[in-house]
Amino acid sequence: MAVYEMEPVSTAMEHNVLRWMAGVLGLPAGSGGVLTSGGSAPLTCPPQARRSSPTPSL
Repeated sequence: MAVYEMEPVSTAMEHNVLRWMAGVLGLPAGSGGVLTSGGSAPLTCPPQARRSSPTPSL
């Protein structure tokens, strides 16, 4: 992906935040990850869809 080319400052900030979070959680120095938005959507959409479904639950 061309994320660094489009937004180098945000990419550097994300790396710093992830390093800090790894330190707070006691993870190894080489730990990493990705910050994303909308992480709760997979948890909230299925129950909402079930509630609004016209068919009864099995």
